[in-house]
Amino acid sequence: MFIHLQKLDATMYSSLHVSTFPSVQKTEDFCKIRFSSAVIVMHFSCFLSDSTDGGRRGNNVCVACVCKYPVTEESISKRVALLITNKTFNGYSTRHGAEKDEYEMHCMLADLGYDVVKYRNLTVKVFSKHPHLVHTDSVFVVIMSHGSLKGVCGTDCKPFEIENIYKSLNTENCPALHNKPKVIIIQACRGGQAGSVVLHDEVLTTDNTTIGINIETDAVVHKEKDFISLLSCTPNTTSYRDESYGSYFIQYIVEVFKEFADVDHIEELFRKFGEIQMPSKDRCTLTKNFYLLHY
Repeated sequence: MFIHLQKLDATMYSSLHVSTFPSVQKTEDFCKIRFSSAVIVMHFSCFLSDSTDGGRRGNNVCVACVCKYPVTEESISKRVALLITNKTFNGYSTRHGAEKDEYEMHCMLADLGYDVVKYRNLTVKVFSKHPHLVHTDSVFVVIMSHGSLKGVCGTDCKPFEIENIYKSLNTENCPALHNKPKVIIIQACRGGQAGSVVLHDEVLTTDNTTIGINIETDAVVHKEKDFISLLSCTPNTTSYRDESYGSYFIQYIVEVFKEFADVDHIEELFRKFGEIQMPSKDRCTLTKNFYLLHY
Protein backbone atom coordinates (compact mmCIF):
# COMPACT_ATOMS: atom_id res chain seq x y z
CA MET A 1 0.00 0.00 0.00
CA PHE A 2 2.83 2.39 0.86
CA ILE A 3 4.61 1.61 -2.40
CA HIS A 4 1.47 2.49 -4.34
CA LEU A 5 1.03 5.65 -2.26
CA GLN A 6 4.58 6.72 -3.05
CA LYS A 7 3.83 6.44 -6.77
CA LEU A 8 0.50 8.25 -6.50
CA ASP A 9 1.45 11.10 -4.15
CA ALA A 10 5.12 11.52 -3.31
CA THR A 11 4.43 14.58 -1.16
CA MET A 12 1.99 12.76 1.12
CA TYR A 13 4.32 9.77 1.28
CA SER A 14 7.19 11.99 2.39
CA SER A 15 5.13 13.82 5.01
CA LEU A 16 4.12 10.54 6.67
CA HIS A 17 7.76 9.53 7.33
CA VAL A 18 6.87 6.02 6.23
CA SER A 19 10.44 4.77 6.57
CA THR A 20 10.12 5.02 10.36
CA PHE A 21 7.20 2.56 10.46
CA PRO A 22 8.52 -0.79 11.78
CA SER A 23 6.12 -2.83 9.67
CA VAL A 24 7.07 -1.31 6.30
CA GLN A 25 10.10 -3.55 5.85
CA LYS A 26 7.83 -6.61 6.00
CA THR A 27 5.26 -5.58 3.41
CA GLU A 28 6.97 -6.43 0.12
CA ASP A 29 4.95 -9.61 -0.47
CA PHE A 30 1.74 -7.88 0.60
CA CYS A 31 2.27 -5.07 -1.91
CA LYS A 32 2.40 -7.52 -4.79
CA ILE A 33 -1.41 -7.64 -4.58
CA ARG A 34 -2.89 -5.44 -7.31
CA PHE A 35 -4.95 -2.75 -5.65
CA SER A 36 -7.09 -0.26 -7.55
CA SER A 37 -5.44 3.16 -7.47
CA ALA A 38 -8.85 4.75 -6.94
CA VAL A 39 -9.48 2.60 -3.88
CA ILE A 40 -6.13 3.54 -2.35
CA VAL A 41 -6.67 7.26 -2.88
CA MET A 42 -10.27 7.29 -1.63
CA HIS A 43 -9.80 5.02 1.36
CA PHE A 44 -6.30 5.83 2.57
CA SER A 45 -7.81 7.13 5.80
CA CYS A 46 -9.50 3.76 6.25
CA PHE A 47 -6.14 1.98 6.10
CA LEU A 48 -4.71 4.28 8.75
CA SER A 49 -7.71 4.06 11.08
CA ASP A 50 -7.69 0.27 10.96
CA SER A 51 -3.94 -0.20 11.27
CA THR A 52 -4.27 -0.92 15.00
CA ASP A 53 -6.12 -4.21 14.59
CA GLY A 54 -2.95 -6.21 15.12
CA GLY A 55 -3.04 -7.71 11.67
CA ARG A 56 -5.99 -9.95 12.52
CA ARG A 57 -7.53 -9.48 9.07
CA GLY A 58 -4.58 -11.06 7.28
CA ASN A 59 -2.58 -9.87 4.30
CA ASN A 60 -5.11 -10.99 1.72
CA VAL A 61 -7.83 -8.60 2.88
CA CYS A 62 -8.22 -5.04 1.66
CA VAL A 63 -8.97 -3.06 4.81
CA ALA A 64 -10.58 -0.27 2.77
CA CYS A 65 -13.28 -2.70 1.65
CA VAL A 66 -13.89 -3.91 5.21
CA CYS A 67 -14.63 -0.47 6.68
CA LYS A 68 -17.16 0.82 4.16
CA TYR A 69 -20.77 -0.08 3.52
CA PRO A 70 -21.23 -2.27 0.45
CA VAL A 71 -22.39 -0.30 -2.59
CA THR A 72 -22.70 -1.92 -5.98
CA GLU A 73 -24.05 -0.83 -9.34
CA GLU A 74 -26.99 -3.17 -8.80
CA SER A 75 -27.79 -1.86 -5.31
CA ILE A 76 -27.66 1.74 -6.55
CA SER A 77 -30.34 0.91 -9.11
CA LYS A 78 -32.67 -0.20 -6.29
CA ARG A 79 -32.30 2.79 -3.98
CA VAL A 80 -35.30 4.45 -2.32
CA ALA A 81 -35.56 7.88 -0.66
CA LEU A 82 -38.32 9.77 1.12
CA LEU A 83 -38.78 13.48 0.44
CA ILE A 84 -41.33 15.38 2.54
CA THR A 85 -41.96 19.04 1.74
CA ASN A 86 -44.52 21.03 3.72
CA LYS A 87 -45.29 24.42 2.20
CA THR A 88 -48.79 25.49 3.35
CA PHE A 89 -50.10 25.12 6.89
CA ASN A 90 -53.34 25.50 8.82
CA GLY A 91 -52.18 28.32 11.06
CA TYR A 92 -48.55 29.03 10.11
CA SER A 93 -47.10 31.15 7.33
CA THR A 94 -46.54 29.68 3.87
CA ARG A 95 -42.99 28.48 3.26
CA HIS A 96 -42.31 30.37 0.03
CA GLY A 97 -39.31 28.92 -1.80
CA ALA A 98 -40.03 25.39 -0.55
CA GLU A 99 -40.82 24.26 -4.10
CA LYS A 100 -37.28 25.27 -5.12
CA ASP A 101 -35.83 23.14 -2.30
CA GLU A 102 -38.01 20.21 -3.29
CA TYR A 103 -36.94 20.41 -6.93
CA GLU A 104 -33.22 20.69 -6.16
CA MET A 105 -33.27 17.89 -3.59
CA HIS A 106 -35.31 15.63 -5.86
CA CYS A 107 -32.82 16.14 -8.69
CA MET A 108 -29.84 15.46 -6.43
CA LEU A 109 -31.29 12.25 -5.01
CA ALA A 110 -32.33 11.05 -8.46
CA ASP A 111 -28.80 11.68 -9.74
CA LEU A 112 -27.50 9.49 -6.90
CA GLY A 113 -29.76 6.66 -8.03
CA TYR A 114 -32.62 7.04 -5.55
CA ASP A 115 -36.25 6.47 -6.47
CA VAL A 116 -37.74 9.46 -4.67
CA VAL A 117 -41.03 8.96 -2.83
CA LYS A 118 -42.61 12.37 -2.25
CA TYR A 119 -45.21 13.30 0.34
CA ARG A 120 -46.76 16.54 1.53
CA ASN A 121 -46.88 15.55 5.18
CA LEU A 122 -45.02 13.47 7.73
CA THR A 123 -45.50 9.82 6.83
CA VAL A 124 -42.18 8.24 7.86
CA LYS A 125 -44.02 5.34 9.52
CA VAL A 126 -45.76 4.53 6.24
CA PHE A 127 -42.45 4.78 4.37
CA SER A 128 -40.87 2.28 6.78
CA LYS A 129 -43.16 -0.37 5.26
CA HIS A 130 -42.18 0.40 1.67
CA PRO A 131 -41.69 -2.95 -0.13
CA HIS A 132 -38.48 -1.83 -1.90
CA LEU A 133 -36.56 -1.12 1.31
CA VAL A 134 -35.41 -4.72 1.50
CA HIS A 135 -33.54 -4.25 -1.79
CA THR A 136 -32.04 -0.78 -1.30
CA ASP A 137 -28.47 -0.35 -0.02
CA SER A 138 -29.37 2.84 1.89
CA VAL A 139 -32.10 5.42 2.39
CA PHE A 140 -32.34 9.19 2.54
CA VAL A 141 -35.17 10.78 4.52
CA VAL A 142 -35.38 14.51 3.79
CA ILE A 143 -37.96 16.60 5.68
CA MET A 144 -38.49 20.30 4.97
CA SER A 145 -41.03 22.17 7.06
CA HIS A 146 -41.61 24.62 9.90
CA GLY A 147 -40.29 23.43 13.22
CA SER A 148 -39.47 24.09 16.84
CA LEU A 149 -37.29 22.58 19.54
CA LYS A 150 -40.02 19.97 20.07
CA GLY A 151 -39.86 18.68 16.51
CA VAL A 152 -40.92 19.22 12.91
CA CYS A 153 -44.37 20.59 12.13
CA GLY A 154 -46.92 18.80 10.00
CA THR A 155 -49.29 20.77 7.79
CA ASP A 156 -51.75 20.62 10.70
CA CYS A 157 -49.14 22.53 12.77
CA LYS A 158 -48.76 19.65 15.23
CA PRO A 159 -45.13 18.82 16.11
CA PHE A 160 -43.68 15.50 15.01
CA GLU A 161 -40.76 14.53 17.24
CA ILE A 162 -37.53 13.79 15.40
CA GLU A 163 -37.03 10.86 17.74
CA ASN A 164 -39.99 9.15 16.05
CA ILE A 165 -38.11 9.15 12.74
CA TYR A 166 -35.37 7.01 14.26
CA LYS A 167 -37.92 4.74 15.93
CA SER A 168 -39.78 4.20 12.66
CA LEU A 169 -36.63 3.20 10.79
CA ASN A 170 -34.70 1.34 13.48
CA THR A 171 -33.94 -2.38 13.47
CA GLU A 172 -36.96 -3.26 15.59
CA ASN A 173 -39.57 -1.47 13.48
CA CYS A 174 -37.90 -1.65 10.07
CA PRO A 175 -35.74 -4.80 9.84
CA ALA A 176 -35.46 -4.32 6.05
CA LEU A 177 -32.97 -1.51 6.76
CA HIS A 178 -30.80 -3.47 9.19
CA ASN A 179 -27.08 -2.80 8.53
CA LYS A 180 -27.93 -0.18 5.89
CA PRO A 181 -27.06 3.56 6.11
CA LYS A 182 -30.02 5.77 6.95
CA VAL A 183 -29.33 9.44 6.19
CA ILE A 184 -31.73 11.93 7.80
CA ILE A 185 -31.73 15.56 6.58
CA ILE A 186 -34.08 18.06 8.20
CA GLN A 187 -34.61 21.64 7.06
CA ALA A 188 -36.62 23.35 9.80
CA CYS A 189 -36.29 25.95 12.54
CA ARG A 190 -35.58 24.71 16.06
CA GLY A 191 -36.50 27.94 17.85
CA GLY A 192 -36.69 31.68 17.32
CA GLN A 193 -33.22 32.85 18.30
CA ALA A 194 -30.51 33.97 15.91
CA GLY A 195 -27.89 31.35 15.27
CA SER A 196 -24.89 33.69 15.14
CA VAL A 197 -23.21 36.37 17.24
CA VAL A 198 -20.50 38.97 16.71
CA LEU A 199 -17.22 38.10 18.43
CA HIS A 200 -14.66 40.74 19.46
CA ASP A 201 -10.96 40.41 20.13
CA GLU A 202 -11.54 41.16 23.80
CA VAL A 203 -14.20 39.86 26.21
CA LEU A 204 -15.67 42.00 29.02
CA THR A 205 -15.69 40.20 32.38
CA THR A 206 -18.03 40.74 35.34
CA ASP A 207 -15.61 43.20 36.99
CA ASN A 208 -15.46 45.34 33.80
CA THR A 209 -11.98 44.16 32.89
CA THR A 210 -11.11 42.62 29.55
CA ILE A 211 -9.28 39.43 28.73
CA GLY A 212 -7.93 38.12 25.45
CA ILE A 213 -9.59 35.52 23.75
CA ASN A 214 -15.83 -3.17 22.85
CA ILE A 215 -18.27 -5.01 24.04
CA GLU A 216 -19.23 -8.00 21.83
CA THR A 217 -22.23 -10.34 21.94
CA ASP A 218 -23.48 -12.98 19.57
CA ALA A 219 -27.12 -12.84 20.58
CA VAL A 220 -28.00 -9.13 20.46
CA VAL A 221 -28.27 -6.64 17.63
CA HIS A 222 -28.40 -2.92 18.22
CA LYS A 223 -31.89 -1.50 18.14
CA GLU A 224 -30.63 1.71 16.55
CA LYS A 225 -27.63 1.53 14.24
CA ASP A 226 -26.33 2.93 10.93
CA PHE A 227 -28.01 6.32 11.26
CA ILE A 228 -26.56 9.73 10.50
CA SER A 229 -28.63 12.90 10.63
CA LEU A 230 -27.99 16.54 9.86
CA LEU A 231 -30.31 19.33 10.97
CA SER A 232 -30.26 22.73 9.33
CA CYS A 233 -29.51 24.66 12.55
CA THR A 234 -28.57 24.29 16.19
CA PRO A 235 -31.18 23.99 19.00
CA ASN A 236 -33.30 27.09 19.75
CA THR A 237 -32.24 28.90 16.56
CA THR A 238 -33.88 29.77 13.28
CA SER A 239 -33.17 28.30 9.87
CA TYR A 240 -32.85 30.73 6.96
CA ARG A 241 -34.76 30.53 3.71
CA ASP A 242 -34.93 32.81 0.68
CA GLU A 243 -38.43 33.09 -0.79
CA SER A 244 -37.09 32.90 -4.34
CA TYR A 245 -34.07 30.58 -4.10
CA GLY A 246 -35.02 28.31 -1.22
CA SER A 247 -33.24 27.38 2.00
CA TYR A 248 -29.54 28.11 2.40
CA PHE A 249 -29.03 24.72 4.00
CA ILE A 250 -30.53 22.83 1.06
CA GLN A 251 -28.53 24.94 -1.40
CA TYR A 252 -25.30 24.03 0.43
CA ILE A 253 -26.15 20.35 0.46
CA VAL A 254 -26.82 20.25 -3.27
CA GLU A 255 -23.64 22.20 -4.09
CA VAL A 256 -21.41 20.07 -1.84
CA PHE A 257 -22.85 16.78 -3.01
CA LYS A 258 -22.50 17.76 -6.67
CA GLU A 259 -18.83 18.54 -6.19
CA PHE A 260 -17.67 15.95 -3.67
CA ALA A 261 -20.11 13.00 -3.58
CA ASP A 262 -17.86 11.05 -5.94
CA VAL A 263 -14.86 11.17 -3.57
CA ASP A 264 -16.00 11.74 0.05
CA HIS A 265 -18.01 9.58 2.43
CA ILE A 266 -21.19 10.97 3.99
CA GLU A 267 -19.66 12.26 7.25
CA GLU A 268 -16.99 14.14 5.35
CA LEU A 269 -19.67 15.67 3.11
CA PHE A 270 -21.60 16.83 6.18
CA ARG A 271 -18.48 18.54 7.57
CA LYS A 272 -18.28 20.87 4.59
CA PHE A 273 -21.34 22.95 5.53
CA GLY A 274 -21.74 25.97 7.79
CA GLU A 275 -21.16 29.33 6.12
CA ILE A 276 -24.26 31.42 6.93
CA GLN A 277 -25.80 29.15 9.55
CA MET A 278 -24.44 26.25 11.53
CA PRO A 279 -26.08 22.87 10.84
CA SER A 280 -25.81 20.27 13.57
CA LYS A 281 -25.44 16.52 13.52
CA ASP A 282 -28.16 15.11 15.75
CA ARG A 283 -26.54 11.70 16.12
CA CYS A 284 -24.38 9.30 14.22
CA THR A 285 -24.38 5.52 14.66
CA LEU A 286 -22.66 4.64 11.41
CA THR A 287 -20.18 1.81 11.90
CA LYS A 288 -18.46 2.23 8.53
CA ASN A 289 -17.86 4.88 5.90
CA PHE A 290 -20.73 5.33 3.47
CA TYR A 291 -19.69 6.33 -0.03
CA LEU A 292 -22.65 7.20 -2.24
CA LEU A 293 -21.06 5.95 -5.46
CA HIS A 294 -19.59 2.61 -6.46
CA TYR A 295 -15.96 2.20 -7.56
